[in-house]
Amino acid sequence: MTFFRTIILTVCFIICSGAYAAGQSSIPTALSELMTAAQMVRTLLAEGRMLEVIDWIVPEKRNQVLAAGRPAFRNPRILGIDLTEDPERVFVRVAVEIAGNPLVSAVRSVARDPWVRVDGHWLYDPASTDGAWFSVPPDESLPDPEEVRKEFAAIFRLINNSIDVGVLSEGERSRLPVAIEYSGEVPISIGTSIPSTFIDFDRVTTRMVSASDTSFDLILNTDGWEGPFRFPIPLSIEYKGVSVESMLTITGDVFAPLTFGLTAAGEPSEGDYRFFLRNNTEQTVKISFVTVDGTLEIVDHSDSIPASGEGFIFLQRKPGVKPNNEVKVFVDPLNSGRQAFSFPFDFSSR
Repeated sequence: MTFFRTIILTVCFIICSGAYAAGQSSIPTALSELMTAAQMVRTLLAEGRMLEVIDWIVPEKRNQVLAAGRPAFRNPRILGIDLTEDPERVFVRVAVEIAGNPLVSAVRSVARDPWVRVDGHWLYDPASTDGAWFSVPPDESLPDPEEVRKEFAAIFRLINNSIDVGVLSEGERSRLPVAIEYSGEVPISIGTSIPSTFIDFDRVTTRMVSASDTSFDLILNTDGWEGPFRFPIPLSIEYKGVSVESMLTITGDVFAPLTFGLTAAGEPSEGDYRFFLRNNTEQTVKISFVTVDGTLEIVDHSDSIPASGEGFIFLQRKPGVKPNNEVKVFVDPLNSGRQAFSFPFDFSSR
């Protein structure tokens, strides 16, 4: 299937390119590699990561690129490739935003980046390193956003719009693959407009997603969470300079082996703090160590907590010392070998 897709894409490039000559006897090789490299280079340039991009610039212009510094554009997105009569030289069309002054919105436009094949590798050969690092053809314009969204709907889908991850342990950090089908010609990026401390997007697998990718990864961080959850995640997918929205729902449950809080008589006098520790497992838990990094006096605590039972921690302020807002408890191996638990608590408000 990959072979036939490559043939189809190549034919499309030839038909669409105004620079293609009828007498050309061969076509460029490694076009998929080129598309990925072009997106990566433009992204690195937009972020000002000049040293990382140098190896992708033709050797004779590397010093010029370093001297020019960060160019004035952002949010680059690859649109396609224009062929030339020389199979070792092409132009990559890139949608960008050119940053204006604080009173003027960014201008969206299209660049045509020259790329050449040198010793079997595609390298960027910038025609200029002034301003935004490209000249924009007067007849070039961005595609209609609604047409792009319709096109994208036919070539991308989430295999499952709702994923149940089952039971996770509190404090666990796990990777969740999200299966997709994508058959587009250009790389896409996947993110969200609503960030969360529970769910993060793995930058490696979401920054440049190509047709050869079958999934992207989410990172689930259950630190401080407990109980069932249901998170609708609005996905923001960048395709050909257009943002396309989709929805993914993640459900599951977080099991906390130990839970922590003030007892009913939590503050019998100013500066005293009495906390409970609830053991939610089916085994007795031995408390090895309690600390607030030396900023509170550890007056007393339970030696052990029975299965499904409660223990206590008794802390007291030290004169003139500001407490850390976190209580750390160390136990004998619990819940697949976990020994350390951290519980946030705002001592400054009490």
